[in-house]
Amino acid sequence: MTKPDALRAALLRQQQSAASQSTKQLTQSSQPPTSTSHTGKRSGDSRQPVQHTHKRRKHSNAASSSSSDTSKQVHDNTPKHTNQPTNKSNDLHQQLSGARFRFLNEQLYTIPSTEAYSMMQDTPSLFNEYHSGYRIQVDQWPNNPLDGYIRRIQSSMRRLVVGDFGCGEARLAAECTLTSKQTSKPQPTAFDPSDESPRQPLKQHTIHSFDLVASPTSLSKVTACNIAHVPLPNSTLDIAVFCLSLMGVDFIEFLREAHRVLKKTTSQLWIAEVKSRFPLLNKRGEISTDEFVNAVEGIGFKLKRINAENKMFITFDFTTLEQPAAGGSSKKKKGQRLASSNGESAPLLKPCLYKKR
Repeated sequence: MTKPDALRAALLRQQQSAASQSTKQLTQSSQPPTSTSHTGKRSGDSRQPVQHTHKRRKHSNAASSSSSDTSKQVHDNTPKHTNQPTNKSNDLHQQLSGARFRFLNEQLYTIPSTEAYSMMQDTPSLFNEYHSGYRIQVDQWPNNPLDGYIRRIQSSMRRLVVGDFGCGEARLAAECTLTSKQTSKPQPTAFDPSDESPRQPLKQHTIHSFDLVASPTSLSKVTACNIAHVPLPNSTLDIAVFCLSLMGVDFIEFLREAHRVLKKTTSQLWIAEVKSRFPLLNKRGEISTDEFVNAVEGIGFKLKRINAENKMFITFDFTTLEQPAAGGSSKKKKGQRLASSNGESAPLLKPCLYKKR
């Protein structure tokens, strides 16, 4: 059995186990609890209580009132139907979606891109399951780094050609390629992607969206491929975007491919990553990015700007060079691991792993 087949089998086992557990919990939550009234009748019992008749009652009105009170009390003790089982069902389904997302996320971070591409192409439903869980995660973030990239591209007064590597559902393309009502000809000013000043958006950019699967639920056209090998000619792009998409043990190959398709000396590489993937410098939570920056510059980029103000994410802006910087990590054949203080090999970026629940 190949590794992708083993991963699919493991995911299937996990889904069956989780589905069985959720079905059991839903069945238990949907059964109303039994209660006993003062008449001795259980609310779930179909038997009627024994009626004791008397020959004569002087206070018939009082008896009628007492009977009415008894009936009301029995009625009040009957469990009321609420939407709690439905709410529990929604919560359980959300938990299952989150569990599948965490499992798939860990696999994508710890296998080569060739295996990830094979797995998703063989079972495209995994891609939809992954992004269903991803949307739940994004909703919990205080902000999304993709929003900043969308604003920067929209504010450009120059028509841009952008590559979105690991685009997901292609939201960047959907929001940056709408036809603008602007009629005036754009001014041929120099492109500065760090300039986020508000301007009338051009929205006539060309966005190439790449990911492992071209999902029918995507917001714009997606080219399915291994992003280490995208179907673009050399020197095509103005900007290459990697928004939380440096996944897999060979992610350095993604950046080498970006360097191939970027225009030399005038183009930009934008990277957004989770801070927890970088090694800690101290107990205050400060992280070290030197090794990562050196590795990227060794491919043929130059760091222009870094922003670590966000609690969760860190962003990098690189410019493209004709040749790798002198002494860069291009001398390393793989370029994805570095020597730690104890002499053992450590990953350049740590994979996103979750605590076992």
